Formats: sequence, C-alpha cells, structure tokens
Amino acid sequence: MEHGDTDALSSSDLGEDVLGDNTYDLKEEVASVQTPFQRIDIYNLIDSRKLTAADYERSLSNDGSYQSQHPELFAPNKVVFLDGVKQSTLNGDAGYHESLVHPGMFAHDHPKRVAIIGGGEGATLREVLKHDT
Repeated sequence: MEHGDTDALSSSDLGEDVLGDNTYDLKEEVASVQTPFQRIDIYNLIDSRKLTAADYERSLSNDGSYQSQHPELFAPNKVVFLDGVKQSTLNGDAGYHESLVHPGMFAHDHPKRVAIIGGGEGATLREVLKHDT
C-alpha cells in the first residue's frame, strides 16, 4: 500500500473505523509514517457516544471544573494502526490482558520469572507487575 493510498485504506480498519465513521467528535491524526516495511498511523479519537469534544477541551483548561480536575477521564482514545489494521488502543485493552495474565499468575504459588513473548505495548507486563512476587 502506497502512502496516501485512500482506496486501500477505505476497506481497512482505519478506513472503516476512522475515516468513514461519523460517530467521532474528534479525529486527530497524531502521526502517519510509511516505513520500508509498513504504514503506521496513530489517531486520537473521541467517540461522541461516550464523550464530547467540549468535555475534552474543558479538561485542558484550568477552570476548576470537574473535567479540568480529572483530565484523564476525558482524554481521547489513542489508536495505533499498522497498514490500516487496528493494533492497539489506549482504552479497552485491559480486559484482554487481564484474562491472559492473571489465570497463570494465580495458578502458580510463587512465580519468580515470567516470559513475555511480543508484548511491545507493555500491557501484559503491566498486568504481571500487579502481582507481588
């Protein structure tokens, strides 16, 4: 896929979830890079069904509002796409990684070492570190 090839993107996760979806109050491109191996796109998204851009903007102010006191609750969801396919999101990965890690950690009496194969985003490590071993 060539950089800027909108025909190829239109049938991908990026094309369907971001470029073609009208439920987002905010679609902010953070980065779009074509390497010799893949296209990397990163977007900040605010789904208007869950949050409004106005609440996000208010969270950036210092006006004493609830939004500005708790900006982490109003931050956009950062989504990473490789070659137009969704790879990772800032919000929503916890359930997957919790169910992957915790059964194995609880099954062992005293786990001392853990092998994480892949794990580039660090979410599996985050769940492993919740255990006092």
